[in-house]
Amino acid sequence: EIYTLSLHDALPISDGEILLALRFYMTGGTRFQSVDAGGMHEPPDLGLASTVQLLQAADDDANRHFYFGVVLQSLLSLLVMPLALWAWLQSRQERIYLWLFLVLACPLLRDVLLLIGNLTFMLPLGPNTLALDVILGPLLLPLWVMFWWDWFGLQRQRWIPRAAWLITVAQMLILLCLRLPNSDVNLVPRSWLPLLNNASVVCLGALGVLLLYILIAGFRLGAIAAERSEERRVGKECRS
Repeated sequence: EIYTLSLHDALPISDGEILLALRFYMTGGTRFQSVDAGGMHEPPDLGLASTVQLLQAADDDANRHFYFGVVLQSLLSLLVMPLALWAWLQSRQERIYLWLFLVLACPLLRDVLLLIGNLTFMLPLGPNTLALDVILGPLLLPLWVMFWWDWFGLQRQRWIPRAAWLITVAQMLILLCLRLPNSDVNLVPRSWLPLLNNASVVCLGALGVLLLYILIAGFRLGAIAAERSEERRVGKECRS
C-alpha cells in the first residue's frame, strides 16, 4: 500500500518532527498460516512519492515473475500428465502411472486455485485457503510415497501406504484446526494452537522419514536383485 501524507495531514509538528501512528490487526490463527504475519517486520519506506512508487514497481515486478513461474510449472505438468494417464489406461495393473498422474495433477490444481484466488474474486479467501493448505498441500507427499512404493516394488510392505495416509489425515485435521480461526471458527481452544502447529511439523517430518525409508529400502532391494542376477549368470557360465 502507498499512502500520500502532506504536512497538513500529519500530527502537529514539534521541532521538525512528525509523529505517525500505524495500527495492525491480526486474526487469531494468522500467525500459524504465514511466517511473516504479526505486523511490521521492517521500517516503512518513507520518501518522495516517485521513489516509493519505484519501490512498489519493483515489488510488482517480483510478483509478476512469481506468477509467471506458476504458469510455466502448470504448462509443464499439462504436457506430462496426458502421457502418464495414457500409460495407465494402456496397462491399468501398472498403478505407478496412476500415481505419477496424481502427483502431477495435485500441484497443477493447487496452482490453478492459487491464481484464481489471488488474481480474481471468484473464490473467497477462506475456502481457497482451506483447499490449498488443508487438502491439496498435504496430499503431495503421500502421493510421492505411493509412487516410489510402487516403483521399487515394495507392495509386500503394506504398512507403508497405511502409515502414509494415516499421517496425512492427521495432518489435514491439524491444519483444519489451525486455519479455521481465520474465519472466526474455533474447533479447539486457542491455547492449543501452538501445540497443533508443532504437531503439524512432526507429521510433515514423519512423512519425510517414511519417504526416505522407501528410497533406502528400494535401493537395497535393487542391489539384492542385481547380486542374485549376477550369481545366476555366473552359475550358468560354470555349468556351461
